[in-house]
Amino acid sequence: MRKTLVNFIKKITEYDVEECGLVIHSSQSWLCASPDEVVIVDGAPKKILEMNCPISKQNEQVLDKQGKLTHPYFEFHENRVQSFQQSHAYYTQCQILMYCTGLLVCDFFVYFPNLEYSLLTIARDEAFLSQFIPKIEISYVNYYISKLICKYGI
Repeated sequence: MRKTLVNFIKKITEYDVEECGLVIHSSQSWLCASPDEVVIVDGAPKKILEMNCPISKQNEQVLDKQGKLTHPYFEFHENRVQSFQQSHAYYTQCQILMYCTGLLVCDFFVYFPNLEYSLLTIARDEAFLSQFIPKIEISYVNYYISKLICKYGI
Protein backbone atom coordinates (compact mmCIF):
# COMPACT_ATOMS: atom_id res chain seq x y z
CA MET A 1 0.00 0.00 0.00
CA ARG A 2 2.76 2.46 0.93
CA LYS A 3 4.65 1.96 -2.33
CA THR A 4 1.45 2.41 -4.33
CA LEU A 5 0.67 5.60 -2.42
CA VAL A 6 4.20 6.97 -2.94
CA ASN A 7 4.02 6.23 -6.68
CA PHE A 8 0.64 7.95 -6.89
CA ILE A 9 1.98 11.04 -5.09
CA LYS A 10 5.05 11.13 -7.36
CA LYS A 11 2.78 10.98 -10.40
CA ILE A 12 0.43 13.79 -9.37
CA THR A 13 3.12 16.09 -7.93
CA GLU A 14 6.16 15.17 -10.05
CA TYR A 15 8.11 15.10 -6.78
CA ASP A 16 11.42 13.30 -6.51
CA VAL A 17 11.06 11.64 -3.11
CA GLU A 18 13.29 9.45 -0.99
CA GLU A 19 12.59 7.40 2.10
CA CYS A 20 13.94 8.89 5.25
CA GLY A 21 14.94 7.09 8.41
CA LEU A 22 15.29 8.42 11.91
CA VAL A 23 16.57 12.01 12.09
CA ILE A 24 18.16 13.15 15.35
CA HIS A 25 18.07 16.89 16.03
CA SER A 26 21.55 18.37 15.49
CA SER A 27 21.85 20.07 18.89
CA GLN A 28 19.17 18.35 20.98
CA SER A 29 20.08 14.69 20.67
CA TRP A 30 17.23 13.64 22.92
CA LEU A 31 14.79 14.69 20.19
CA CYS A 32 14.28 12.79 16.95
CA ALA A 33 11.70 12.25 14.24
CA SER A 34 11.08 9.89 11.35
CA PRO A 35 9.58 11.51 8.23
CA ASP A 36 7.78 9.22 5.78
CA GLU A 37 9.64 10.72 2.82
CA VAL A 38 11.64 13.80 1.91
CA VAL A 39 11.17 15.75 -1.31
CA ILE A 40 14.47 16.20 -3.14
CA VAL A 41 15.14 19.31 -5.24
CA ASP A 42 18.51 19.78 -6.97
CA GLY A 43 19.93 16.85 -5.02
CA ALA A 44 19.05 18.20 -1.57
CA PRO A 45 16.11 17.69 0.82
CA LYS A 46 13.63 20.53 0.27
CA LYS A 47 10.59 19.52 2.31
CA ILE A 48 8.98 16.66 4.17
CA LEU A 49 6.25 14.46 2.75
CA GLU A 50 4.00 12.88 5.35
CA MET A 51 1.28 10.49 4.25
CA ASN A 52 -1.97 9.69 5.98
CA CYS A 53 -4.37 7.10 4.70
CA PRO A 54 -6.96 6.60 7.44
CA ILE A 55 -7.66 2.96 6.61
CA SER A 56 -8.77 2.49 10.21
CA LYS A 57 -11.61 4.89 9.42
CA GLN A 58 -12.68 3.19 6.17
CA ASN A 59 -15.84 1.76 7.70
CA GLU A 60 -16.76 5.00 9.43
CA GLN A 61 -18.86 7.73 7.92
CA VAL A 62 -16.58 10.45 6.54
CA LEU A 63 -19.34 12.31 4.72
CA ASP A 64 -21.97 14.31 6.55
CA LYS A 65 -25.63 14.44 5.51
CA GLN A 66 -24.85 17.15 2.94
CA GLY A 67 -22.11 15.00 1.37
CA LYS A 68 -19.25 17.03 2.81
CA LEU A 69 -16.16 15.43 4.25
CA THR A 70 -15.86 15.44 8.00
CA HIS A 71 -12.91 14.27 10.07
CA PRO A 72 -11.82 14.98 13.65
CA TYR A 73 -8.50 16.65 12.88
CA PHE A 74 -8.90 18.35 9.52
CA GLU A 75 -10.81 21.42 8.46
CA PHE A 76 -12.43 21.09 5.04
CA HIS A 77 -13.60 23.42 2.30
CA GLU A 78 -15.38 21.98 -0.74
CA ASN A 79 -14.38 18.43 0.30
CA ARG A 80 -10.67 19.27 0.32
CA VAL A 81 -8.48 19.34 3.39
CA GLN A 82 -7.68 23.00 4.00
CA SER A 83 -5.90 22.96 7.33
CA PHE A 84 -5.10 21.03 10.48
CA GLN A 85 -6.66 21.69 13.78
CA GLN A 86 -3.51 22.97 15.49
CA SER A 87 -4.47 21.18 18.68
CA HIS A 88 -4.22 17.79 16.97
CA ALA A 89 -1.22 15.50 17.31
CA TYR A 90 -0.62 15.43 13.52
CA TYR A 91 0.04 19.17 13.53
CA THR A 92 2.55 18.69 16.33
CA GLN A 93 4.09 15.73 14.50
CA CYS A 94 4.64 17.81 11.36
CA GLN A 95 6.17 20.65 13.37
CA ILE A 96 8.58 18.27 15.16
CA LEU A 97 9.53 16.69 11.82
CA MET A 98 10.44 20.11 10.45
CA TYR A 99 12.26 21.07 13.64
CA CYS A 100 14.42 17.93 13.66
CA THR A 101 15.24 18.02 9.95
CA GLY A 102 15.75 21.77 9.73
CA LEU A 103 13.26 21.95 6.86
CA LEU A 104 10.67 24.70 6.64
CA VAL A 105 7.82 22.97 4.83
CA CYS A 106 5.89 19.74 5.22
CA ASP A 107 3.43 18.45 2.64
CA PHE A 108 0.81 16.32 4.35
CA PHE A 109 -0.91 13.99 1.89
CA VAL A 110 -4.27 12.58 2.92
CA TYR A 111 -6.05 9.85 1.01
CA PHE A 112 -9.54 8.84 2.07
CA PRO A 113 -10.52 5.34 0.86
CA ASN A 114 -12.97 5.51 -2.04
CA LEU A 115 -12.86 9.32 -1.96
CA GLU A 116 -10.57 12.17 -2.91
CA TYR A 117 -7.08 12.99 -1.80
CA SER A 118 -5.73 16.25 -0.46
CA LEU A 119 -2.23 17.66 -0.27
CA LEU A 120 -1.88 20.17 2.53
CA THR A 121 1.25 22.31 2.75
CA ILE A 122 2.21 23.20 6.31
CA ALA A 123 4.78 25.85 7.13
CA ARG A 124 7.12 25.60 10.07
CA ASP A 125 5.52 27.43 12.98
CA GLU A 126 8.28 29.05 15.06
CA ALA A 127 5.81 30.45 17.61
CA PHE A 128 4.38 26.96 18.19
CA LEU A 129 7.85 25.39 18.43
CA SER A 130 9.15 28.04 20.83
CA GLN A 131 6.33 27.10 23.20
CA PHE A 132 6.30 23.34 22.64
CA ILE A 133 9.99 22.34 22.56
CA PRO A 134 10.81 23.64 26.08
CA LYS A 135 7.77 21.79 27.45
CA ILE A 136 8.80 18.44 26.01
CA GLU A 137 12.40 18.99 27.06
CA ILE A 138 11.25 19.52 30.65
CA SER A 139 9.14 16.36 30.41
CA TYR A 140 12.07 14.45 28.97
CA VAL A 141 14.44 15.53 31.75
CA ASN A 142 12.01 15.43 34.67
CA TYR A 143 10.17 12.24 33.82
CA TYR A 144 11.98 10.08 31.31
CA ILE A 145 15.55 10.59 32.53
CA SER A 146 14.52 10.39 36.19
CA LYS A 147 12.75 7.06 35.49
CA LEU A 148 15.90 5.72 33.83
CA ILE A 149 18.02 6.85 36.77
CA CYS A 150 15.67 5.18 39.24
CA LYS A 151 15.34 2.00 37.18
CA TYR A 152 19.05 1.48 36.54
CA GLY A 153 20.50 3.20 39.61
CA ILE A 154 22.69 5.51 37.59
